[in-house]
Amino acid sequence: MTITLEDLDWVVFDADETLFDFNIYEGLKTLFNSYDVSFTEKDFAQYQQLNGQLWLDYEANKITMEQIKLGRFAHWSERLNVEPLTLNHGFLDAMATTSKPLSGAIALLSSLQDKVKVAIMTNGMAKLQYKRLRNTGVEQFIDALFISEEVGAAKPSKEIYLYAMAKMGHPQPQRVLMVGDNPSTDILGANSVNWRSCLYDPANKYPQHQADFKVNHLNQLQQILVK
Repeated sequence: MTITLEDLDWVVFDADETLFDFNIYEGLKTLFNSYDVSFTEKDFAQYQQLNGQLWLDYEANKITMEQIKLGRFAHWSERLNVEPLTLNHGFLDAMATTSKPLSGAIALLSSLQDKVKVAIMTNGMAKLQYKRLRNTGVEQFIDALFISEEVGAAKPSKEIYLYAMAKMGHPQPQRVLMVGDNPSTDILGANSVNWRSCLYDPANKYPQHQADFKVNHLNQLQQILVK
């Protein structure tokens, strides 16, 4: 597929593992260090299993964001006698501090500035998004931010994409490019509203996909778009 910025009005990025690294293990270790708890790889595996299912249920519109916040730290709440929302708050603070832009992200965003509008669309929690955007300096490159927790619908639901279209001034769908690392949320959601789609797949996990094209590094996307 051939595409340049002349073909686009908006480029919409996923956040976690597309623009930002998201080292959950380090974030959790930072959180539990503040409670003098040695957080182990076994603890992490248990957390990942629970947290992963909660997010799948959220994306399927089976539970709310609030239920994720409460549910993923329920065990630790009982163990430490600390409210689960307090633990969740501390985790988000830790992630906002430890999460950094991925290699090539700042250069890519800078190259798009003043040439096309740029947005972020994320299922992540609002508190983390705002703090991380400020901490990393990414905020200066972003024209719009669409957070599922605030919109009331999560990717891949068509509702969040239609909401974004309205906020972006109803551009022609084919003049919007969605860039994300998750075929099931970012790509299928974008395809459902006829946006163009780019799968960011640095580890080549998805040889079969439904995106218009795929890149393995953000610099590669910059080379494609910015001629």
